[in-house]
Amino acid sequence: MKYKTTIDYEGMIMIKVLLLLSMLFVPMFGGESNLNSDWTWLHRKNFSENLRASNSNKKSLLFTQENVLPFTQLVFSWNALRPEEGHFSFFVQVRDAVTKKWGSWHHMVDWGKDVQQSYVSKSDGFSSHIHVRLETDDKKGADAFRIKVEPHKSAALSLIHGMSAALSDFTRFNPQAPQSIDNSLQSVYLSTIPSIAQFALEHEDKSRICSPVSCSMVVHYLTGKYKDPLEFAAGAFDTGLGVYGSWGCNMAHAFEQAEGKVNFFVRRMNSFGDVHHQLVHNDTREVLCHDPAAESHDGVFKRYPLDHFLRAWECSHRLSYIAEPVNCAVDKG
Repeated sequence: MKYKTTIDYEGMIMIKVLLLLSMLFVPMFGGESNLNSDWTWLHRKNFSENLRASNSNKKSLLFTQENVLPFTQLVFSWNALRPEEGHFSFFVQVRDAVTKKWGSWHHMVDWGKDVQQSYVSKSDGFSSHIHVRLETDDKKGADAFRIKVEPHKSAALSLIHGMSAALSDFTRFNPQAPQSIDNSLQSVYLSTIPSIAQFALEHEDKSRICSPVSCSMVVHYLTGKYKDPLEFAAGAFDTGLGVYGSWGCNMAHAFEQAEGKVNFFVRRMNSFGDVHHQLVHNDTREVLCHDPAAESHDGVFKRYPLDHFLRAWECSHRLSYIAEPVNCAVDKG
């Protein structure tokens, strides 16, 4: 199985660095790590061709998981083909792990032909939704979630290929020190990644398009077809948040640009070892990446000392973009 990871810096400004690192198996649920030390988990729902056909005339879709390990944050992403008319609305609600009461439905995002907008939903007394993530109040634990999709106008639910919910318990997050990284991790070098510098592009917001430029390089690499980074940026722009780096919108657009042949989703990682990132030389402990924040295309390829990389990645709480060929899809949930 082959996976590719890009790392995303968290926050409203959302400065990203593309990390084209590993084509090794990514353990989706902690792999061989100790569940007692895990702090983040991924739940997914993929729809087969037969299931998509049966969903065509439905009025809504539900993705539910109950009695999961307590979490304080949920990050949602989806894979779908954009409808020619109409749009989809995505909602989420979570359950209090102590009282077992379900909270209100939070309107997360509208996505379709003429709309791509995320929303802010105020606290219902237990949780709130802020554009790209649901947060529980005061880091209280939730132990279940429901995600609902509603179509509008002529949008058919058969266009929904998959949904992902990245759950994290921020009360259990601990920064990882560079000296804790296992030197035996296998090194991998990918030599054919395209290089695109965002500051070399003719775009009025070139300082803000790191995420879509990064994703366009990934899709180009995985499909073998050039993807115009400016068109990608336009297709990923979130009018609600007012940024090009909205996580879910970038993943949905990447799925479209890969013609539905590669799944894309957001998740956090339990540790650096969880992704088996390459250490190019174990003696130098460097991470190779393609960073679009460069003035020229020749300056995109970067070598970062492991400790510098970890310092930046830890600030994002190990947020990652994951790409996975559809024929390798793992369904959990």
